Amino acid sequence: MTNLMAKASRQEASELELTEIIKIFAYYKWLIVAITFLASVAGVVYALQVEDVYKAEATLSPVKEQSESAGQLGQLGGLASLAGLNVSSSNNKVTLAIEKMSSRRFIINLIEKNNLLPELFAVKSWNKETDTLIFDDTIFNSKTMQWVEKKKPRPSLQKAYYEFLKVYSVSQAKSSGLVKVKIEHISPSVAKKWVDLVVSQINVEMKNKDVLEAKKSISFLEKQLKETSVVDIRSLLHSLIEGHVRTIMFSQARDEYILSTIDPAIIEERKVAPNRAFIVVLFVLIGGFSSFILSMFLYIRNKQNLVMKLS
Repeated sequence: MTNLMAKASRQEASELELTEIIKIFAYYKWLIVAITFLASVAGVVYALQVEDVYKAEATLSPVKEQSESAGQLGQLGGLASLAGLNVSSSNNKVTLAIEKMSSRRFIINLIEKNNLLPELFAVKSWNKETDTLIFDDTIFNSKTMQWVEKKKPRPSLQKAYYEFLKVYSVSQAKSSGLVKVKIEHISPSVAKKWVDLVVSQINVEMKNKDVLEAKKSISFLEKQLKETSVVDIRSLLHSLIEGHVRTIMFSQARDEYILSTIDPAIIEERKVAPNRAFIVVLFVLIGGFSSFILSMFLYIRNKQNLVMKLS
C-alpha cells in the first residue's frame, strides 16, 4: 500500500512538473520566440562574417638511401663511431625529420627566414578574385610592410610558433610510412606556399646536416690515413671515405633529399571551414535554451512574489 502511494505521489509530482513547464512555455512564449529569433539572426550575421578557411596538403614519401655503403658501415663498429660517421638507417632519419618539422627551432626559423609574421597575425581577409591578402592596417602597414607598434607591438617569434601550430600539422602513416604535411589559412595560396616552404626547408636542413657531418668525417679519416701504414686499416679507412663521398654526391644529385613529394600541395578551391549551417543551429539552440532558463527564473520569481503578497 505504501509503495502504491509513493508511486502515485511521484506520478502526481511528475505531472505537476510537466504542467508547470507547459505553463512557462505558454506564458512566456513570445519572450522565448523573440530571444531565439534574435539568437538565430546573430548566428547568421556571425556565420557570414567568418572568413572561409582552406587547407593545403602534401603527401611525401621517405627517400631510400642510394649508398651501398650503408650495410658495410654497420659492420665497422667503433671506428665508424670514432670517425663521426652517421650509420643510422633511413627510417631513423625520417623519424628525426618529422620530429624536427614540429620543433620550435624549425618553425621559428621558417617564420623568420620567410617573413611569415604578417601572414600569420595581420591578415584581415582574402580577395578571392584577385588572390590578394587584405591586411589589418591598424596593426600592420601593408604599403611600408612595417608593424604599427603604437597600436599593437610586433608579435614575438615564440608567440608566432604557438600560433603556427594551430594551423599546421605533420604526421606519418604507420602502415605505409607516408608523411602528410597540412596547413590551414584563409588564403589557399598562402596555405600552399607554407606547405612548400616546410617541405623545402626540411630537405635542405637534413641535407646540409649530413653533408657537414660527411665532410668532417672525411677530413678526420684522411688524417688517420696519413698516420697509418697498416694495409687492412688503410683499406677500412678508404671504405669509410668512399661512403661519405657517396653521401655528398647523393645530396647534390637531388633537392628532395629526405622526403620526396608524391602528391604536392595545390591551391584548394573547396573550403574546410566554417560550417555556417552548424553555427546558425548552435546559436538557435543556445538562444532557445537561454530563453527558457530566463523564463523559468521569471516564472519562479513571480510565483514567489505572488505567494508573499497573499501571505
